[in-house]
Amino acid sequence: MKKNLRLFVILISIFLICSSNKNMNKSVNEDFNFKDIFYNLKISKKIKLIRCQETDFFLANIHSCKVAFYNDIVKKRSYYLMENNKINNIVVTEYIFSSSISAKKAFEIADEYANYLRKLERKNYNKRCYEIWDEQLYYAISKENHVYILTTLDNLNFTEVNNSVENIFNNTKEILLDDFYNEFK
Repeated sequence: MKKNLRLFVILISIFLICSSNKNMNKSVNEDFNFKDIFYNLKISKKIKLIRCQETDFFLANIHSCKVAFYNDIVKKRSYYLMENNKINNIVVTEYIFSSSISAKKAFEIADEYANYLRKLERKNYNKRCYEIWDEQLYYAISKENHVYILTTLDNLNFTEVNNSVENIFNNTKEILLDDFYNEFK
């Protein structure tokens, strides 16, 4: 009888410890954190958060071209940023995944795709999977079980030298998306 009672108490204790840890992880990991991170960046003095929406800005593009990205998403939110002088319109979508393993897999998919799109020369744009220009993803960032995808809504002026998005970002000081990415990552 005493053995059964001890065993019962031990099992209940283990169950309570495990279930309380699960709830603690959910409250920490399933909360959106982009705003907290953003307001601690130096670049937030130049670029302002103007609105956020419970939407997925990149849904049509990623779902059409890289559907595996969407495995295990818990929730998502898009943030719209703008520089004070009305250039540098940036969109960031924050995705929260059920685990850091799922987030890592999704990040690898998004990062590879973003690198491809950023380096693709303008003359080869017919090789893109998705055509709408403002929904192209250019950077991906991963932090724990969160993945952030970034793009610009600004018109990119291609030239002979600036023949890819990456070249434009590297050669144009006015466009801050790459600066934002480098500080955020």
